[in-house]
Amino acid sequence: MKTQGATGSPFVFCKQEYMIKNIVFDVGNVLIKFEPDKMLAKYELSPGEISAALEKVFFSEAWRECDRGTGWHDELLEPCLEELTPRCRAAVKEICYPRDFELKCMPPVEGMAELLASLKEKGYKLYILSNFSFGFRTFAPHVKAISYCDGVFASCDYMLLKPEKAIYEKFFEVFGLNPAECLFIDDTPANIEGSRAAGMEGIVFNALKETPEQLLEKLNTYLK
Repeated sequence: MKTQGATGSPFVFCKQEYMIKNIVFDVGNVLIKFEPDKMLAKYELSPGEISAALEKVFFSEAWRECDRGTGWHDELLEPCLEELTPRCRAAVKEICYPRDFELKCMPPVEGMAELLASLKEKGYKLYILSNFSFGFRTFAPHVKAISYCDGVFASCDYMLLKPEKAIYEKFFEVFGLNPAECLFIDDTPANIEGSRAAGMEGIVFNALKETPEQLLEKLNTYLK
């Protein structure tokens, strides 16, 4: 709900007045596409093999530990492969063991770079807050949308993960931000719930199901 205030056009969330100055973006399925099922399908695996790889590897606690910065994929995922078929195991290793695999397997979302450029031109500060492994360091410089950001916070560099409250608090601390002046965009509802619990309003947006134009419509609810 938008209301007019004495100092401009603040926005009312959770019975508090906010003036959005900073827009914070997740990376996976917001700025780039992360589709492990399609990565695996290229190896002509059966549906059962793909389902097992998704459960045992890509959606595992070990994968999250990589995002936490505990280690690289080739260091932490090996135990997850034990129950996979030999050819499925080989496919997973070929996909995600190379330390530049994100660069090869995660294409940018068409239109998002242009959207961030437009927000930048309008005077908003832009930031990244993402659960991502050490491969982010190689990957990020090649994503045009990220080049428009004023600050980048990857979970692996701080050993924290969304939706833990501590990651949001550390993010605000690192960049000196007031959470009341930030708007977060993430594809996972639990991460938005976490941001709200930390005082930052959020929008759920999944680039695999929605377009940048639809995100802009959601943003306009808060930024008009």
